[in-house]
Amino acid sequence: MLRKLTTASRRAAAPRHVTAVIALLTALTAGCGSLSGLTGLPSGVSENTPPAVTAVLPAAGAKAPADSAIAVTFNKPMSTGGLEISTDPAVALGPAQWSDDGRTATVRPTTPLAVGQTYTVRVRGRDRLGALMTADYVWSFTTVAPSELRGEGRLRLAELIDVTADARVFTLFAAILAAAPDDSGDQGTVRGAVRSRLKDLPARVVDPARAFFKDHPAPIDEPLASTLLLSGPPEFRTPANRPEAAIGPMLAQFHEGAAIADLWRTYAGAHAEARETYRNQVPAVLGQAADYMRATAVPAGRITVVPNLLGGPGQGYLVQQAGQTVFVVSAGRAVDRLALLRPFVRLALAPIRGTALEATQRAEPLYPPAREVAARSGYRTWPEIVAESMFEATAIRLALSGEDAQAALRTAYARGLVLVHHFTAQLADYERTTAALVDYYPTMVAAVDLDVELRRWAGRRPN
Repeated sequence: MLRKLTTASRRAAAPRHVTAVIALLTALTAGCGSLSGLTGLPSGVSENTPPAVTAVLPAAGAKAPADSAIAVTFNKPMSTGGLEISTDPAVALGPAQWSDDGRTATVRPTTPLAVGQTYTVRVRGRDRLGALMTADYVWSFTTVAPSELRGEGRLRLAELIDVTADARVFTLFAAILAAAPDDSGDQGTVRGAVRSRLKDLPARVVDPARAFFKDHPAPIDEPLASTLLLSGPPEFRTPANRPEAAIGPMLAQFHEGAAIADLWRTYAGAHAEARETYRNQVPAVLGQAADYMRATAVPAGRITVVPNLLGGPGQGYLVQQAGQTVFVVSAGRAVDRLALLRPFVRLALAPIRGTALEATQRAEPLYPPAREVAARSGYRTWPEIVAESMFEATAIRLALSGEDAQAALRTAYARGLVLVHHFTAQLADYERTTAALVDYYPTMVAAVDLDVELRRWAGRRPN
Protein backbone atom coordinates (compact mmCIF):
# COMPACT_ATOMS: atom_id res chain seq x y z
CA MET A 1 0.00 0.00 0.00
CA LEU A 2 1.32 3.44 -0.89
CA ARG A 3 1.00 6.51 1.31
CA LYS A 4 1.03 9.76 -0.65
CA LEU A 5 2.38 13.12 0.41
CA THR A 6 -0.17 15.54 -1.02
CA THR A 7 -0.32 19.31 -1.05
CA ALA A 8 -3.04 19.26 1.59
CA SER A 9 -1.03 17.08 3.97
CA ARG A 10 1.96 19.38 3.58
CA ARG A 11 -0.11 22.36 4.63
CA ALA A 12 -1.51 20.54 7.64
CA ALA A 13 1.83 19.42 9.03
CA ALA A 14 4.29 21.68 10.85
CA PRO A 15 7.67 22.35 9.18
CA ARG A 16 10.56 20.26 10.48
CA HIS A 17 14.25 20.15 9.71
CA VAL A 18 16.06 17.09 8.40
CA THR A 19 19.21 15.25 9.36
CA ALA A 20 20.30 13.83 6.03
CA VAL A 21 23.41 15.02 4.23
CA ILE A 22 21.82 16.11 0.97
CA ALA A 23 23.41 17.04 -2.30
CA LEU A 24 21.64 20.38 -2.64
CA LEU A 25 22.15 22.82 -5.51
CA THR A 26 22.56 25.78 -3.15
CA ALA A 27 23.14 29.49 -3.66
CA LEU A 28 25.63 30.29 -0.93
CA THR A 29 27.94 33.24 -0.31
CA ALA A 30 31.09 34.45 1.46
CA GLY A 31 34.79 34.24 0.74
CA CYS A 32 35.49 31.24 3.00
CA GLY A 33 34.27 28.74 0.46
CA SER A 34 30.67 29.18 -0.55
CA LEU A 35 28.91 29.75 -3.83
CA SER A 36 26.60 32.64 -4.50
CA GLY A 37 24.30 33.69 -7.27
CA LEU A 38 23.93 30.35 -9.07
CA THR A 39 20.65 30.57 -10.90
CA GLY A 40 19.04 29.22 -14.04
CA LEU A 41 18.80 25.73 -15.46
CA PRO A 42 21.62 23.18 -15.39
CA SER A 43 23.74 22.71 -18.49
CA GLY A 44 21.87 20.79 -21.19
CA VAL A 45 18.45 21.42 -19.65
CA SER A 46 15.92 23.81 -21.21
CA GLU A 47 12.43 24.91 -20.27
CA ASN A 48 11.13 22.28 -22.71
CA THR A 49 13.10 19.44 -21.10
CA PRO A 50 10.70 17.10 -19.24
CA PRO A 51 11.22 17.07 -15.47
CA ALA A 52 13.14 14.05 -14.23
CA VAL A 53 14.79 12.77 -11.05
CA THR A 54 18.59 13.05 -11.07
CA ALA A 55 19.46 11.92 -7.52
CA VAL A 56 17.79 10.38 -4.49
CA LEU A 57 18.60 9.88 -0.84
CA PRO A 58 18.82 7.22 0.51
CA ALA A 59 20.42 5.88 -2.64
CA ALA A 60 18.83 3.04 -4.55
CA GLY A 61 19.74 -0.28 -2.94
CA ALA A 62 21.46 1.43 -0.01
CA LYS A 63 21.37 0.55 3.66
CA ALA A 64 20.05 3.62 5.42
CA PRO A 65 19.46 4.51 9.08
CA ALA A 66 15.87 4.17 10.22
CA ASP A 67 15.73 7.88 11.08
CA SER A 68 16.62 8.90 7.51
CA ALA A 69 14.87 11.59 5.56
CA ILE A 70 13.95 11.01 1.92
CA ALA A 71 15.38 13.52 -0.56
CA VAL A 72 14.76 13.82 -4.29
CA THR A 73 16.68 16.09 -6.67
CA PHE A 74 15.26 16.99 -10.08
CA ASN A 75 16.89 18.27 -13.25
CA LYS A 76 14.99 21.58 -13.05
CA PRO A 77 12.96 23.70 -10.62
CA MET A 78 9.67 22.01 -9.71
CA SER A 79 6.19 23.07 -8.69
CA THR A 80 6.11 22.70 -4.91
CA GLY A 81 2.38 22.02 -5.06
CA GLY A 82 2.64 19.27 -7.65
CA LEU A 83 4.87 16.78 -5.83
CA GLU A 84 3.71 13.35 -4.69
CA ILE A 85 5.95 10.97 -2.76
CA SER A 86 4.65 7.52 -1.82
CA THR A 87 6.17 4.64 0.13
CA ASP A 88 5.48 0.93 0.30
CA PRO A 89 5.01 -0.15 3.08
CA ALA A 90 3.07 3.05 3.72
CA VAL A 91 4.45 5.56 6.22
CA ALA A 92 3.23 9.00 7.29
CA LEU A 93 5.43 11.70 5.77
CA GLY A 94 5.90 15.25 6.95
CA PRO A 95 5.89 18.35 4.74
CA ALA A 96 8.35 18.76 1.91
CA GLN A 97 11.32 21.08 2.51
CA TRP A 98 12.51 22.63 -0.76
CA SER A 99 15.99 23.90 -1.59
CA ASP A 100 16.32 27.53 -2.63
CA ASP A 101 16.62 26.60 -6.31
CA GLY A 102 13.43 24.52 -6.23
CA ARG A 103 15.14 21.33 -7.40
CA THR A 104 15.56 19.31 -4.20
CA ALA A 105 12.65 18.24 -2.00
CA THR A 106 13.21 16.53 1.36
CA VAL A 107 10.58 14.80 3.47
CA ARG A 108 10.87 13.10 6.84
CA PRO A 109 8.73 10.26 8.14
CA THR A 110 6.76 11.48 11.15
CA THR A 111 8.05 8.43 13.06
CA PRO A 112 11.27 6.46 12.44
CA LEU A 113 11.08 3.76 9.81
CA ALA A 114 11.07 0.11 10.85
CA VAL A 115 14.55 -1.40 11.18
CA GLY A 116 15.30 -4.18 8.70
CA GLN A 117 12.51 -3.19 6.33
CA THR A 118 12.88 -2.60 2.60
CA TYR A 119 10.95 0.48 1.50
CA THR A 120 9.99 1.29 -2.07
CA VAL A 121 9.53 4.98 -2.86
CA ARG A 122 7.56 6.36 -5.80
CA VAL A 123 7.86 10.00 -6.93
CA ARG A 124 5.86 11.99 -9.43
CA GLY A 125 5.82 15.74 -9.98
CA ARG A 126 5.43 18.71 -12.30
CA ASP A 127 7.84 21.48 -13.17
CA ARG A 128 6.99 25.15 -12.68
CA LEU A 129 5.44 25.32 -16.15
CA GLY A 130 3.12 22.42 -15.33
CA ALA A 131 4.91 19.75 -17.36
CA LEU A 132 4.55 16.29 -15.79
CA MET A 133 7.36 13.74 -15.46
CA THR A 134 7.20 11.27 -18.33
CA ALA A 135 7.15 8.40 -15.82
CA ASP A 136 7.11 7.92 -12.06
CA TYR A 137 10.54 7.44 -10.48
CA VAL A 138 10.73 4.36 -8.24
CA TRP A 139 13.55 3.06 -6.06
CA SER A 140 14.08 1.02 -2.89
CA PHE A 141 16.36 1.05 0.15
CA THR A 142 16.66 -1.04 3.33
CA THR A 143 16.75 0.40 6.84
CA VAL A 144 19.17 -0.45 9.64
CA ALA A 145 19.57 0.86 13.18
CA PRO A 146 21.35 4.26 13.14
CA SER A 147 24.06 2.88 15.41
CA GLU A 148 25.02 0.36 12.73
CA LEU A 149 26.28 3.14 10.46
CA ARG A 150 27.77 5.61 12.91
CA GLY A 151 31.50 5.38 13.30
CA GLU A 152 31.91 4.13 9.74
CA GLY A 153 32.21 7.47 7.99
CA ARG A 154 35.44 6.58 6.22
CA LEU A 155 34.01 3.35 4.84
CA ARG A 156 30.81 5.03 3.73
CA LEU A 157 32.62 7.84 1.94
CA ALA A 158 35.55 5.96 0.40
CA GLU A 159 33.59 4.76 -2.63
CA LEU A 160 31.99 8.16 -3.24
CA ILE A 161 35.12 10.29 -3.64
CA ASP A 162 37.14 11.02 -6.76
CA VAL A 163 40.32 13.14 -6.71
CA THR A 164 41.52 14.86 -9.86
CA ALA A 165 43.55 17.84 -11.02
CA ASP A 166 41.72 20.32 -13.24
CA ALA A 167 43.43 22.55 -15.79
CA ARG A 168 40.41 24.89 -15.84
CA VAL A 169 40.81 25.58 -12.12
CA PHE A 170 44.57 26.02 -12.54
CA THR A 171 44.02 28.57 -15.32
CA LEU A 172 41.40 30.53 -13.37
CA PHE A 173 43.55 30.87 -10.27
CA ALA A 174 46.60 31.74 -12.37
CA ALA A 175 44.54 34.56 -13.91
CA ILE A 176 43.55 35.72 -10.42
CA LEU A 177 47.19 35.74 -9.29
CA ALA A 178 48.22 37.71 -12.38
CA ALA A 179 45.35 40.19 -12.13
CA ALA A 180 45.84 40.95 -8.44
CA PRO A 181 49.50 40.46 -7.54
CA ASP A 182 50.52 40.80 -3.92
CA ASP A 183 53.21 39.71 -1.48
CA SER A 184 51.44 36.86 0.26
CA GLY A 185 54.44 35.23 1.84
CA ASP A 186 53.89 32.03 -0.14
CA GLN A 187 57.53 31.51 -1.10
CA GLY A 188 58.52 27.90 -1.52
CA THR A 189 55.08 26.84 -2.77
CA VAL A 190 53.76 26.24 -6.26
CA ARG A 191 51.49 29.25 -5.71
CA GLY A 192 54.52 31.44 -4.98
CA ALA A 193 56.49 30.13 -7.92
CA VAL A 194 53.62 30.65 -10.35
CA ARG A 195 52.98 34.13 -8.95
CA SER A 196 56.63 34.98 -9.62
CA ARG A 197 56.42 33.63 -13.17
CA LEU A 198 53.32 35.68 -13.91
CA LYS A 199 54.32 39.02 -12.45
CA ASP A 200 56.17 40.20 -15.56
CA LEU A 201 53.48 39.35 -18.11
CA PRO A 202 52.82 42.10 -20.67
CA ALA A 203 49.76 44.29 -20.17
CA ARG A 204 48.08 42.89 -23.28
CA VAL A 205 47.90 39.51 -21.51
CA VAL A 206 46.99 40.68 -18.02
CA ASP A 207 44.63 43.57 -18.76
CA PRO A 208 41.70 41.44 -20.02
CA ALA A 209 41.83 39.39 -16.80
CA ARG A 210 41.99 42.54 -14.68
CA ALA A 211 39.05 44.00 -16.58
CA PHE A 212 37.01 40.83 -16.12
CA PHE A 213 37.50 40.70 -12.36
CA LYS A 214 36.83 44.42 -12.09
CA ASP A 215 33.56 43.99 -13.97
CA HIS A 216 32.66 40.89 -11.93
CA PRO A 217 33.52 41.86 -8.34
CA ALA A 218 31.93 38.74 -6.87
CA PRO A 219 33.76 36.32 -4.57
CA ILE A 220 36.05 33.82 -6.28
CA ASP A 221 33.43 31.11 -5.95
CA GLU A 222 31.19 32.66 -8.61
CA PRO A 223 33.76 32.66 -11.45
CA LEU A 224 34.86 29.24 -10.20
CA ALA A 225 31.36 27.86 -10.64
CA SER A 226 31.22 29.32 -14.14
CA THR A 227 34.66 27.93 -15.01
CA LEU A 228 33.63 24.39 -14.09
CA LEU A 229 30.86 24.57 -16.69
CA LEU A 230 33.34 25.29 -19.49
CA SER A 231 35.14 22.81 -21.68
CA GLY A 232 38.81 22.26 -21.02
CA PRO A 233 41.70 24.34 -22.37
CA PRO A 234 42.62 25.77 -24.72
CA GLU A 235 39.07 26.44 -25.99
CA PHE A 236 37.17 26.97 -22.70
CA ARG A 237 33.96 26.65 -24.68
CA THR A 238 30.75 27.85 -23.05
CA PRO A 239 27.57 25.74 -22.97
CA ALA A 240 24.80 27.21 -25.07
CA ASN A 241 22.58 29.82 -23.45
CA ARG A 242 24.70 30.11 -20.30
CA PRO A 243 25.93 33.31 -18.61
CA GLU A 244 29.52 32.06 -18.56
CA ALA A 245 30.21 33.55 -22.01
CA ALA A 246 32.40 36.33 -20.62
CA ILE A 247 34.75 34.16 -18.62
CA GLY A 248 35.35 31.58 -21.34
CA PRO A 249 37.03 33.91 -23.86
CA MET A 250 38.99 35.62 -21.08
CA LEU A 251 40.40 32.30 -19.85
CA ALA A 252 41.16 31.14 -23.40
CA GLN A 253 43.06 34.36 -24.13
CA PHE A 254 44.93 34.25 -20.81
CA HIS A 255 45.75 30.55 -21.22
CA GLU A 256 47.43 31.26 -24.55
CA GLY A 257 49.08 34.59 -23.70
CA ALA A 258 50.50 33.44 -20.34
CA ALA A 259 51.61 30.03 -21.67
CA ILE A 260 49.60 28.26 -18.99
CA ALA A 261 49.96 24.95 -20.83
CA ASP A 262 53.71 25.12 -20.16
CA LEU A 263 53.11 25.93 -16.48
CA TRP A 264 50.65 23.05 -16.24
CA ARG A 265 53.26 20.65 -17.58
CA THR A 266 55.91 22.11 -15.28
CA TYR A 267 53.85 21.22 -12.23
CA ALA A 268 52.48 17.91 -13.46
CA GLY A 269 54.53 16.11 -10.81
CA ALA A 270 53.19 18.37 -8.03
CA HIS A 271 49.64 17.74 -9.21
CA ALA A 272 50.24 13.99 -9.25
CA GLU A 273 51.65 14.13 -5.72
CA ALA A 274 48.70 16.16 -4.48
CA ARG A 275 46.23 13.77 -6.10
CA GLU A 276 47.86 10.79 -4.44
CA THR A 277 48.01 12.49 -1.03
CA TYR A 278 44.38 13.54 -1.15
CA ARG A 279 43.21 10.21 -2.57
CA ASN A 280 44.78 8.44 0.40
CA GLN A 281 43.67 10.82 3.15
CA VAL A 282 40.37 12.44 2.11
CA PRO A 283 38.10 9.49 3.05
CA ALA A 284 39.53 9.41 6.58
CA VAL A 285 39.31 13.19 7.12
CA LEU A 286 35.78 13.47 5.79
CA GLY A 287 34.71 10.23 7.45
CA GLN A 288 35.80 11.49 10.84
CA ALA A 289 33.90 14.72 10.18
CA ALA A 290 30.77 12.79 9.20
CA ASP A 291 31.01 10.77 12.39
CA TYR A 292 31.55 13.91 14.49
CA MET A 293 28.39 15.45 13.05
CA ARG A 294 26.63 12.07 13.45
CA ALA A 295 25.56 12.30 9.86
CA THR A 296 24.22 8.84 9.17
CA ALA A 297 23.58 9.50 5.49
CA VAL A 298 26.08 10.51 2.84
CA PRO A 299 25.60 12.73 -0.20
CA ALA A 300 23.58 11.32 -3.09
CA GLY A 301 26.14 10.88 -5.85
CA ARG A 302 29.88 11.22 -5.98
CA ILE A 303 32.12 14.03 -4.71
CA THR A 304 35.03 15.18 -6.87
CA VAL A 305 37.88 16.75 -4.91
CA VAL A 306 40.13 19.07 -6.92
CA PRO A 307 43.44 19.91 -5.15
CA ASN A 308 44.21 23.53 -6.04
CA LEU A 309 47.94 24.24 -6.01
CA LEU A 310 47.29 27.96 -6.56
CA GLY A 311 44.84 28.50 -3.70
CA GLY A 312 45.64 30.28 -0.46
CA PRO A 313 45.74 28.39 2.85
CA GLY A 314 42.33 27.28 4.07
CA GLN A 315 40.50 28.09 0.83
CA GLY A 316 37.86 25.47 0.13
CA TYR A 317 34.93 25.89 -2.26
CA LEU A 318 31.75 23.89 -2.73
CA VAL A 319 30.38 23.74 -6.28
CA GLN A 320 27.09 21.94 -6.94
CA GLN A 321 25.65 22.29 -10.39
CA ALA A 322 24.99 20.33 -13.56
CA GLY A 323 24.56 17.15 -11.52
CA GLN A 324 27.99 17.27 -9.92
CA THR A 325 29.41 18.02 -6.47
CA VAL A 326 32.95 19.42 -6.51
CA PHE A 327 35.25 20.49 -3.68
CA VAL A 328 38.04 22.80 -4.88
CA VAL A 329 40.55 22.85 -2.03
CA SER A 330 43.94 24.43 -1.50
CA ALA A 331 46.75 21.91 -1.61
CA GLY A 332 50.39 21.82 -0.56
CA ARG A 333 52.68 19.07 0.63
CA ALA A 334 50.03 17.89 3.07
CA VAL A 335 46.23 17.89 3.06
CA ASP A 336 44.86 21.32 3.97
CA ARG A 337 42.28 20.10 6.47
CA LEU A 338 40.51 23.42 6.85
CA ALA A 339 40.18 23.88 3.09
CA LEU A 340 38.80 20.35 2.74
CA LEU A 341 36.43 20.50 5.69
CA ARG A 342 34.86 23.85 4.86
CA PRO A 343 32.94 22.57 1.81
CA PHE A 344 32.16 19.23 3.44
CA VAL A 345 30.69 20.86 6.56
CA ARG A 346 28.69 23.18 4.33
CA LEU A 347 27.32 20.17 2.46
CA ALA A 348 26.60 18.15 5.60
CA LEU A 349 24.92 20.99 7.49
CA ALA A 350 22.97 22.41 4.54
CA PRO A 351 19.65 21.29 6.14
CA ILE A 352 20.07 23.86 8.96
CA ARG A 353 19.31 26.68 6.56
CA GLY A 354 15.78 27.88 7.14
CA THR A 355 15.46 26.17 10.55
CA ALA A 356 15.42 27.65 14.07
CA LEU A 357 13.69 30.70 12.62
CA GLU A 358 12.27 32.07 15.88
CA ALA A 359 15.56 31.74 17.74
CA THR A 360 17.39 33.31 14.79
CA GLN A 361 14.99 36.24 14.84
CA ARG A 362 15.42 36.73 18.60
CA ALA A 363 19.18 37.08 18.07
CA GLU A 364 18.78 39.66 15.29
CA PRO A 365 19.70 42.68 17.48
CA LEU A 366 23.28 41.54 16.81
CA TYR A 367 22.85 42.27 13.12
CA PRO A 368 22.79 46.11 12.99
CA PRO A 369 26.18 46.55 14.71
CA ALA A 370 27.80 43.98 12.43
CA ARG A 371 25.90 44.70 9.22
CA GLU A 372 28.54 46.86 7.52
CA VAL A 373 31.45 44.56 8.32
CA ALA A 374 29.49 41.48 7.25
CA ALA A 375 28.39 43.12 4.00
CA ARG A 376 32.01 43.81 3.05
CA SER A 377 32.65 40.07 3.43
CA GLY A 378 29.68 39.16 1.24
CA TYR A 379 27.16 38.21 3.96
CA ARG A 380 23.90 39.85 2.98
CA THR A 381 21.29 38.75 5.52
CA TRP A 382 21.08 37.91 9.22
CA PRO A 383 19.99 34.26 8.72
CA GLU A 384 22.96 33.84 6.40
CA ILE A 385 25.34 35.19 9.04
CA VAL A 386 23.94 32.78 11.63
CA ALA A 387 24.28 29.75 9.35
CA GLU A 388 27.73 30.78 8.11
CA SER A 389 28.90 31.24 11.71
CA MET A 390 27.83 27.66 12.40
CA PHE A 391 29.55 26.30 9.29
CA GLU A 392 32.80 28.09 10.11
CA ALA A 393 32.82 27.17 13.80
CA THR A 394 32.32 23.50 12.95
CA ALA A 395 34.99 23.42 10.24
CA ILE A 396 37.54 25.12 12.48
CA ARG A 397 36.80 22.79 15.39
CA LEU A 398 37.28 19.76 13.15
CA ALA A 399 40.39 21.04 11.36
CA LEU A 400 42.46 23.04 13.83
CA SER A 401 43.45 23.22 17.47
CA GLY A 402 45.21 25.56 19.89
CA GLU A 403 46.35 28.95 18.64
CA ASP A 404 45.70 27.98 15.01
CA ALA A 405 42.03 27.50 15.84
CA GLN A 406 41.87 30.73 17.84
CA ALA A 407 43.46 32.69 15.00
CA ALA A 408 41.00 31.26 12.50
CA LEU A 409 38.08 32.11 14.79
CA ARG A 410 39.33 35.68 15.19
CA THR A 411 39.58 36.03 11.41
CA ALA A 412 36.04 34.70 10.92
CA TYR A 413 34.73 37.02 13.64
CA ALA A 414 36.45 40.00 12.03
CA ARG A 415 34.62 39.19 8.79
CA GLY A 416 31.29 39.66 10.56
CA LEU A 417 30.49 36.08 11.61
CA VAL A 418 29.36 37.35 15.00
CA LEU A 419 28.20 33.97 16.37
CA VAL A 420 31.29 31.93 15.52
CA HIS A 421 32.58 32.03 19.11
CA HIS A 422 29.13 31.22 20.47
CA PHE A 423 28.79 28.16 18.25
CA THR A 424 32.31 27.03 19.14
CA ALA A 425 31.31 26.97 22.82
CA GLN A 426 28.06 25.22 21.97
CA LEU A 427 29.91 22.50 20.07
CA ALA A 428 31.57 21.48 23.32
CA ASP A 429 28.09 20.93 24.78
CA TYR A 430 26.98 19.08 21.64
CA GLU A 431 29.84 16.63 22.03
CA ARG A 432 28.32 15.46 25.31
CA THR A 433 25.05 14.53 23.59
CA THR A 434 24.05 11.73 21.24
CA ALA A 435 22.08 13.94 18.83
CA ALA A 436 22.96 14.58 15.20
CA LEU A 437 24.43 18.06 14.81
CA VAL A 438 21.64 19.25 12.50
CA ASP A 439 19.13 18.20 15.17
CA TYR A 440 21.06 19.97 17.94
CA TYR A 441 21.43 23.19 15.96
CA PRO A 442 18.14 24.82 17.12
CA THR A 443 19.24 24.33 20.74
CA MET A 444 22.50 26.10 19.93
CA VAL A 445 20.77 29.09 18.36
CA ALA A 446 18.28 29.33 21.24
CA ALA A 447 21.20 29.57 23.68
CA VAL A 448 22.51 32.87 22.25
CA ASP A 449 23.01 35.40 25.06
CA LEU A 450 22.44 38.77 23.42
CA ASP A 451 24.07 40.81 26.19
CA VAL A 452 27.24 38.73 26.07
CA GLU A 453 27.48 38.79 22.29
CA LEU A 454 26.76 42.52 22.02
CA ARG A 455 29.50 43.27 24.55
CA ARG A 456 31.88 40.94 22.74
CA TRP A 457 31.29 42.72 19.43
CA ALA A 458 31.59 46.18 20.97
CA GLY A 459 34.91 45.21 22.58
CA ARG A 460 36.42 43.45 19.61
CA ARG A 461 39.93 44.27 18.47
CA PRO A 462 41.23 44.31 14.91
CA ASN A 463 42.45 40.89 13.89
